[in-house]
Amino acid sequence: MNSAKTLTTLLVLGAMLVAGVFVVGPVLGERMAYAQAAGENQAVRDALPGMAQAEQLSKLFRHVAKAVSPAVVEIRVTKTVQAGDPYREFFEGLPPGMRERFRTPPSEPRMRRGLGSGVIVDAQKGYVLTNNHVVADADKVEVVLADG
Repeated sequence: MNSAKTLTTLLVLGAMLVAGVFVVGPVLGERMAYAQAAGENQAVRDALPGMAQAEQLSKLFRHVAKAVSPAVVEIRVTKTVQAGDPYREFFEGLPPGMRERFRTPPSEPRMRRGLGSGVIVDAQKGYVLTNNHVVADADKVEVVLADG
């Protein structure tokens, strides 16, 4: 009989536990969601002063960009390049007698255009600062100001 009593007691306790989960579970979940939302709201409130600073910084950046934009220039370059044989590597594997038969003559030199940016460092002397790779080996360099 003791085992039947123990089993009944365990079943009753299990049923109470399951009922408790269904009754208390939603309340606990709701409280946890509220606590999370409250924490997120507090984090937003704490960030408000920084947001004002960020807005001020953004406004400052816009003013500085507007003030210095006349010094920013566009660099247009033109360079003459000799185009090689595009199939050279393919024909290297052919026997010597066939290489010459299929080799294409070198093409005519052509103009390659490039674009970059720079900054006027001395308007009186006409000094512009840009990257070397923009103007390296260029035949023609054209500096275009913001106002055209």
